[in-house]
Amino acid sequence: MNLLSLLIFVGGYAAWVKASVDTLADLFTITPSVLDEARKLAIQRHKQAVEQALTNYPTHKVVVDEVTSGEQQFQEYNIDAPGSLPDFPDILSRRVYVTDVFSPEECASVIDMANRHFLETNGGQWKELKSGQYPVTGFWIKDVPAVYDWFVKTCAQRLFPLLAQQFPDFCKDAARLCVDSAYLFRYTPETGRRTDIHTDSGCLSFTIALNEDFEGGGTWIEGINVDNSILKMKAGQVTVRPGGLKHAGHAVEAGERYIIGGFCMHQDKAEIVRQLLQDPDDMKMLEAAVQINPTFEGSYNLWASGLEKQGNPEKAIQVLEYCQDNVHPLSGSVAYPLGCLHYKNRDIEKVIACMKICLQVDASDVSAMNLLAEAYELRGPGNEKEQEGLYQKIIQTPEASTIDKSVAFTNLGVLHEGKDSEIHFYNKALEQSPERFAPRYSLGGAQASRGKWKEAVESFRLAIQHAETPDQETQALQACYKAAALLLQQSNNQPASREEMLKRFKELMGAENFDKLAARR
Repeated sequence: MNLLSLLIFVGGYAAWVKASVDTLADLFTITPSVLDEARKLAIQRHKQAVEQALTNYPTHKVVVDEVTSGEQQFQEYNIDAPGSLPDFPDILSRRVYVTDVFSPEECASVIDMANRHFLETNGGQWKELKSGQYPVTGFWIKDVPAVYDWFVKTCAQRLFPLLAQQFPDFCKDAARLCVDSAYLFRYTPETGRRTDIHTDSGCLSFTIALNEDFEGGGTWIEGINVDNSILKMKAGQVTVRPGGLKHAGHAVEAGERYIIGGFCMHQDKAEIVRQLLQDPDDMKMLEAAVQINPTFEGSYNLWASGLEKQGNPEKAIQVLEYCQDNVHPLSGSVAYPLGCLHYKNRDIEKVIACMKICLQVDASDVSAMNLLAEAYELRGPGNEKEQEGLYQKIIQTPEASTIDKSVAFTNLGVLHEGKDSEIHFYNKALEQSPERFAPRYSLGGAQASRGKWKEAVESFRLAIQHAETPDQETQALQACYKAAALLLQQSNNQPASREEMLKRFKELMGAENFDKLAARR
């Protein structure tokens, strides 16, 4: 680039920044004095968080006679992604570092301590935690004494020095770090194979790989310069990184993957933006977080959510659209709520665009698949192929719950109305979730449309049992009555009297159901 081109480029960039700031400024309502209050509140919250952290994980009480980590050799990975970290983006480099710390034997002993704890306290069953829309088994380390004792000592003597070594501009004294929270996860295909995409609660984070005898797995990190953005680790390796990097536990295909994750704070450096986001109902503080760091996408989502709850969805859309256009164009955490707002306005093409972004980021996002399929349905005739493809994909997605798959099979049945496959899909839906009303009722309707009145009556009776609302119950009662009436009408043995007819109705529908319907007429 020559000098003239460079001057033009710089001038154009400055103009873009100014226009963007002016546009964002139009959304702001708080004054500079409120921003000052916000910073003071964040500092107060930080002090309280540090106090709680040192109570939960008293690393400051560990005597560090000898730091066993020494000068470690690290593999370094750069991050190339839009947006920024929430706090200290000027001194925390967006890099990920990996090094060998623990022996395979020490890692195995930690896994053994965890398994022994749950064997003694819960019959060997691990607790189920939640990561966004995905379940995963694991525990908070402060809740398992044997692992906890090892962990606190390990942080002070071995892990904090690693963080200080790699982020010297942020932390010159490892002893000033503390653990905000820490967990041990066990990923399996059966009990939870991955986590949702997220950022951590702390300026610095580490991940300890405890084993490697599994298939799949690894950590997806947005923008990391490795294949498919998935970082693999050997047993005993530790990854250190800024906590504000977007990442996720990648899906385990077979075996069990054990990892420890820790989120760390600096005792003397308040994380202003993160602390302001702690109360999702404090609109002034959420807006302040955006003003203080307008390049961090995570603040926009919470601010927009608060605006919607306050009855201002139009401004919520403006906030999210600004973020999508100027901060992070490929953020699922922005695109999904924005798509939901567009859905309420029936702005179908924008819903479709937002959900496609979500699926570009995470191809297994079942919530996005469902909303995209609904948008195609609202688009009208000619979009059935897209709907069917999405429902089939949900069924084939390992992360999808049994409810998700049951809903998908039910919707496939609706798409195949009148075809031989319709009843097949409703039965498949009930295999996934026998308690759901919709496939029971839909199955009864499909059987009735084919003149299978006896089967329809039975399906409607079961639908009555599984009705979730009074309206659903009434709907199923009426359908059951009609099917019973048509079954009696086609019978070779017609009731001889009104009393006998009522008796037959009660036998077919069930006396309780017949009486319920009679009481509602």
